[in-house]
Amino acid sequence: MTAGVFAWEAILAHLSRNAVVCRGILGTDVMTTGSGPFDEGEFNEMLRECGVSVRNVSDPGPSVLIVGHEDWDAEDVGDQTIPQAKAL
Repeated sequence: MTAGVFAWEAILAHLSRNAVVCRGILGTDVMTTGSGPFDEGEFNEMLRECGVSVRNVSDPGPSVLIVGHEDWDAEDVGDQTIPQAKAL
């Protein structure tokens, strides 16, 4: 895992222990793609620990798309985005 401006490890550790907060922020159904600041698999596992269903970016449905800093496909993301989407 890489460190960034924020204490990502502490934030994710906190969220994984506070599933209600995690689901309150993200909802219960999300798509993820890419890695950074965490490995995608580790991040997805943390989401599952929070009770969040994780889908592939190619799956339709969830209104939340989480994109890592690297290792993601612009075409896959483009297929899922909507005009009202906002970067966090």
